[in-house]
Amino acid sequence: MSNSAVRAAWFKRVRGAMINDLDQLFEDSQQRLQELWQYAQELSEPQKQPIVEVLEKLSSQLQEMPVVTEQLRYQVRQRRLATNTRVELVAQGQHYQSDRELHRQADSDDPIVAIASSNDIGYLVTNPQGVILEANRTAAQLLDNSQECLLGNSLVEFVAADARGDFHAQLSALQQGAVVKNWEIGLAKAQGELFTGVLSVEPVRQVQQPHQVVGLRWFLQDITETKYNPVVCLNQRKLECVQEDLENLLAESLEPEGELADVTECQAPHNMLLRQTLLRRTWALQQALKFEAMLKLITDKLRDTLDENQILQTAVQELTLVLGVEGCDTALYNADHTATITHEYTIGLPSALGEVVSIAHLFAEDTQLLQGQYFQFCYLVPGIRGQVAILACPIFDNQGVLGDLWLYKRHEDGFNELEIRLAQQVASGCAIAIRQARLYQATRSQVVELEKLTRLKDDFLSTVPHELRSPVANMKMAIQMLGIALNKDHGLFAELSKPPAKRNKVARYFHILHNECEREINLVNDLLEWQKLDTEVQPLVLTTIEMLEWLPKVIEPFVQQTQERQLNLEINIEPELPPLVCDHASLGRILSELLTNACKYTPTQEKIIVTARAAQARIEVSVNNTGVEIPASERERIFEKFYRIPSTDPWKQGGTGLGLALVQKRVALLGGTIQLESSANQTCFTVSLPLKPSEL
Repeated sequence: MSNSAVRAAWFKRVRGAMINDLDQLFEDSQQRLQELWQYAQELSEPQKQPIVEVLEKLSSQLQEMPVVTEQLRYQVRQRRLATNTRVELVAQGQHYQSDRELHRQADSDDPIVAIASSNDIGYLVTNPQGVILEANRTAAQLLDNSQECLLGNSLVEFVAADARGDFHAQLSALQQGAVVKNWEIGLAKAQGELFTGVLSVEPVRQVQQPHQVVGLRWFLQDITETKYNPVVCLNQRKLECVQEDLENLLAESLEPEGELADVTECQAPHNMLLRQTLLRRTWALQQALKFEAMLKLITDKLRDTLDENQILQTAVQELTLVLGVEGCDTALYNADHTATITHEYTIGLPSALGEVVSIAHLFAEDTQLLQGQYFQFCYLVPGIRGQVAILACPIFDNQGVLGDLWLYKRHEDGFNELEIRLAQQVASGCAIAIRQARLYQATRSQVVELEKLTRLKDDFLSTVPHELRSPVANMKMAIQMLGIALNKDHGLFAELSKPPAKRNKVARYFHILHNECEREINLVNDLLEWQKLDTEVQPLVLTTIEMLEWLPKVIEPFVQQTQERQLNLEINIEPELPPLVCDHASLGRILSELLTNACKYTPTQEKIIVTARAAQARIEVSVNNTGVEIPASERERIFEKFYRIPSTDPWKQGGTGLGLALVQKRVALLGGTIQLESSANQTCFTVSLPLKPSEL
């Protein structure tokens, strides 16, 4: 058998085996895809969504693989019928002949070349020595040169001086067929400006001699802005892992190593479509992750301040720099239906800061902003900013529209979906930050006002009692002298001893005058005592008190008052009470105030019960009155200064509202506690005090 026949038979067996292996590769690809699905589930929601979209598209494309495999089998069978032999490929040692052939190779079926026309990735083709043979527009822009001027120059001329040693080492490896991905290197523009770039390089091989490198493809991106951003770096690493797995999955599924030329030619159109889709989706994912990181940085800056001006200035500046637009401004809506441009950040555009426009005139035909919707447009007649494309986003929340953000681009460009989404999210963040800032300012103003009122009140409470003390004391003395004079002439004291209904007018008027003077004296004394307790530490004069003897003396002044009002006053003192070491003056004031309250609020024919008992090394004294109950809503405020329960004074006696507040403060100074219980038409105040001063 001739050598050609043997070779043909060998090709036949290999071709059939490799096509059969596609089924196994398809199953492996499905398994790898499932692993990528599991990986995607571990990411956060904003990161997961674009990856899920890519995986869904890839899954759809992989479902077409069985059909492609059957088509390949059919074409191979047709080729077997057409020929039994195959001519050897071009002999070893054939050299690449011209730059034109290199360009043809660069524009071959490899789908990665499809991004050569991309506006986002620089693309270069060089010979093995690094001389530029082809460059797309983006590469020329990144290197600050024209496409024509780049041709014929060595790429090393655009490498930073301190990175050229590394460049030559990598170039040597590339000439041997190595593939380089994500190679960070310092690059220099034509004017000498340095920037950080990332290069991915793959060799172009001779068709007849696959081991011979005849050219290099270079893919270039500028990563200066995102290189030191930790969030972007983390997302980029995740993206690269996913992208590498996807590319390996495609390579294993569609281009198994050693596949024959005829099989490659048959599946090339399918590979091209699938890889173009993958590259497009991957690039969209990369941009989404980049914008997500930028949004987080902007949002963090907005949250760092409660100054409304700083919030808006940060928003317009960051949007301009992040999106690379011509400028951005913001206007806040006023109560008179006008909008004032309060903040702006522009690059070369005329300023419109401070301009006031009528909202009704501005939105006469389009009310999208007032409805919380964005829109982009161009003016038919250029305005102050010239002929530009405009994106308008409302700053609004659930309470309404606060203002808007306007972004400006060159009129031939528009805003894509990712840019619109970023602008909307920044506008939403501004609305939240502005509301918080305004709430903070309002709260701060209220706090300042309350502090001012508190100081005024304290000044009043510290000044007025001292000013009133002398006049009220003089009034009391004058009333006493008047009583003596009236008694001589009209028998006043005898009239006062009669029941109120039988007294003459002089006695009734004198009684009112005397009682009101006593009220004023009590008010002044309460205010002075409150100020004294509030500002000074009062020393306690400790004495031993026998409750069985001492308590009736405290209650005795209230006996006549209870009899006049037909109230039943009871005293229950537990026998053999241990002596109490305490400040008897403070304790006397506490009980007197509680009894005064009980007499004031207890209706006629009801009871006032005073009880003293021992309880675990303490003595408890309670004052319980029936016929009245304090509402649950009022109990928490009962000890507040100047607070009086409305409509619960059957005797219309009135008061200062300081009594119970003073009681609570005095009890605390004695080391005790006071509790209120009110239910079943009864109210009880219980004072608990330690027996010994060491427990105070």
